Amino acid sequence: MAKRFFVDNNDILINGKDISVMGKEAHHINVLRHKIGDIITVNEYVMIVTNISKEKISGNIIEIEEKQEQENTHITLYQAYIKSDKMEYVVQKAVELGVGSIVPFLSKNCVVKLDTKDKIKKVERLNKISVEASKQCNRYDIALVEDVIDIKDNRFMQELNQNDINIFAYEKSENKLKDILENIKEKQINKQMHIGIIIGPEGGFDKTDIDVINKAKNMYEISLGDRILRAETASLNLLSILNYVFDN
Repeated sequence: MAKRFFVDNNDILINGKDISVMGKEAHHINVLRHKIGDIITVNEYVMIVTNISKEKISGNIIEIEEKQEQENTHITLYQAYIKSDKMEYVVQKAVELGVGSIVPFLSKNCVVKLDTKDKIKKVERLNKISVEASKQCNRYDIALVEDVIDIKDNRFMQELNQNDINIFAYEKSENKLKDILENIKEKQINKQMHIGIIIGPEGGFDKTDIDVINKAKNMYEISLGDRILRAETASLNLLSILNYVFDN
């Protein structure tokens, strides 16, 4: 399988079957020690490398991949910000599991405290991890990690209200996930469904957070079982289950 690279359209030149790649991904291809004759995939173009320099990778297009059909569901993970190494792990694995987008948010019990500069740096770092994970698992797209948002910000509620379904994982809920999913599955129609899943921080949700979340439209509060899962485990567990149920 050809190694995949995601390149801005401004950094690609195409003339017939000839293709040239510039910018940071050209440098990345060099760093990975690709050589003339290697086959790589740049966006939708499968190319054989014919020339390599520091500034540009040139080659011939041997195939143009067909655009993939949209999956049955677009899942957005709303993840309360957890410690950096765990947050990075969640982003990496969520991307591998096919998440559509990730919205980090700050709630009352978040251990991590971020100022404006920290938020920008963290999101930049998380998006780099998303890109690398997309390359590694040969995704045809990149899952965007959006700006960190406060749970009390109106934008948080606006985000949730755009979804067809929201699933809120809460350890004190008495609602079984299986029952809720059967209910949701019955509502699915022949179009892409947008589902949001909301996962709390290491310290769990405060009552004020719960009050905010439950005001959102199409909200289903569920339990993930008798065991109390770590935040990073809960995210990936729920995402995996949804992928199975909705054939993603």
